[in-house]
Amino acid sequence: MVCCSAGLVGRLLAGGLVAPGWLFFPMNYTPKTKPFEHQRELFERTRDLEAHALFWEPGVGKTKPTIDTIGHLFAEGKINGALVLAPKAVAPNWMLDELPLHLGCEATTFLWDTAKAGNKGYQEALDVFLDTPRDQLAVLVMSYDAIMTERKKGAARGLKKGLEAAQAMLKERDSIMVLDESARIKNPDSKRTKRVTAAGKHAKFRRILTGTPVVNSPFDVFAQLRFLDPEVWASIGCSSFASFKAHFGVWMEHTRNDNGQSFKTLIDYQNMTQLAKFVDQLGSRLLKTSVLDLPPKMYEKRTFTMTAEQKRLYEKMKKEFIIWLDSDMVTAPLAITRMLRLQQITSGFCPTDDGNTIVIEPNPRIACVLEAIEDLQHQCIIWCKYQKTIDLIAAALTKAGKTNVVYDGRVNQTDRETRREAFKAGEAQFFVANPAAAGEGLTLHMAKTVVYAENSYKLGDRLQSEDRAHRAGMDDNPVLYIDVVAEATIDAVILRALRNKVDLANQITGDKIKTWI
Repeated sequence: MVCCSAGLVGRLLAGGLVAPGWLFFPMNYTPKTKPFEHQRELFERTRDLEAHALFWEPGVGKTKPTIDTIGHLFAEGKINGALVLAPKAVAPNWMLDELPLHLGCEATTFLWDTAKAGNKGYQEALDVFLDTPRDQLAVLVMSYDAIMTERKKGAARGLKKGLEAAQAMLKERDSIMVLDESARIKNPDSKRTKRVTAAGKHAKFRRILTGTPVVNSPFDVFAQLRFLDPEVWASIGCSSFASFKAHFGVWMEHTRNDNGQSFKTLIDYQNMTQLAKFVDQLGSRLLKTSVLDLPPKMYEKRTFTMTAEQKRLYEKMKKEFIIWLDSDMVTAPLAITRMLRLQQITSGFCPTDDGNTIVIEPNPRIACVLEAIEDLQHQCIIWCKYQKTIDLIAAALTKAGKTNVVYDGRVNQTDRETRREAFKAGEAQFFVANPAAAGEGLTLHMAKTVVYAENSYKLGDRLQSEDRAHRAGMDDNPVLYIDVVAEATIDAVILRALRNKVDLANQITGDKIKTWI
């Protein structure tokens, strides 16, 4: 076990640079994909540091240099394991997309699935993974929620939940621990933060990744930086969160009139220059506007798992659909209608033949959208295909205290103008809309992030809606596009077709639909 000492801050500052250029990576490790210049510089400067924070704005590409760091440390014989914690919707991306794309060495990987943890076959597969030979790299990816699960008293000793799997990685292998979207541990008093921080003490190397280290207040950095270095605040005498808040906050004492009890309220912040130095010493901050070689459009995918009820309805309708495709009644319009019904189930509702709608709760698609935009500090467009989804997302945003405007076919022309101008003026952070109503003609380039809660089958809808935030000649204003997808459903087919510039609405035939669903 290697813990960071109080002198870590100084060592971080002393991290040296090697000669610039893509070909100057260490001979023991060659990245699988060519980095952007800012990724290469970060990797070369921090690859051997015990701890570092990537405070990079979403879309700048902080995952790749982290993966290259994992590969480098393994090639140098410094680690043989990696534990990656990420939000539930992001964790599969590491396993299915990011690691296969960027990691330039062989690795055995395992994606934790809490729902399968009680399955004997799953436990056997986990044991095989954890027994990966020590001369090979093993990477365990799990969500923050997963590490909060643990074996109950009296349960079989061989049964491992998320906590036991994480402990096995960190205690039995020389590992790096990576926290993606590390603002999830910003509350130092939460059980999650305490557990993750305790686990981090067993990692030889630590990395945190977030575009928003400060979500609500400067106090948010306390736990995140303490994960990197448990002694980071000792140099200023802050041994606890209370002393940290006292040092960086200005407080006024009050007395209750009813019982005479005294309490303090925060009225301002102080010593912010000093706090900024700690952030700079332990990490690097990068905005899109500071990066010259980013592509104009960047894409990410967030996945979610349907509820048991959704899965039941989806499979029932899918079987009925397949039987119908073998009949003589198949027409393109009817086929599209039935495909829409499948997609609606993934979105948490199901229209019935009598004109009513079955609403499925909880709604994992809405939860996934909210998780994707939880820490955004800038403006964002959220595209939805269905009015029901628009209503659900708008209500959820309002409940969360996030300003938003709705723009769809139900909004009259006067209100459309008012809402569009409110978004352009920055009075609303989120523009929740339907591409059919807002996909053409609007200029909404103030949005740096675009979320597709659902996708249309029509390629034209996708291309037109993407262009609301980015058009030709705006390459100095890169935009991040996030697609929300239900695992193992027609969602994935739609997204794959759109990314390949295929219009599914013009590809309807019985045989093709069978392969899609």
